[in-house]
Amino acid sequence: MCEHDKQRVDETRKRSIAKGITGRLIEIAVDTAILSFLGINPFQSLGVAIIIEGLCFASGYFNERLWNKVSWGRRIIK
Repeated sequence: MCEHDKQRVDETRKRSIAKGITGRLIEIAVDTAILSFLGINPFQSLGVAIIIEGLCFASGYFNERLWNKVSWGRRIIK
């Protein structure tokens, strides 16, 4: 076995937040582009995208943190 196979992996809150923010920034850009393409004012599109992705970020963050506490489906190699 490799040395890293013996380690337990846990994700810090800072990492969860950073992953969530970077993912949501990409999604805000995509949402804004799609809404603008559909004929909605670009500034309104940006506002809608920020609200939607902000809510998605919060729910995704709490989902990640909850799953970090669940051991189901995770193997710890000693």
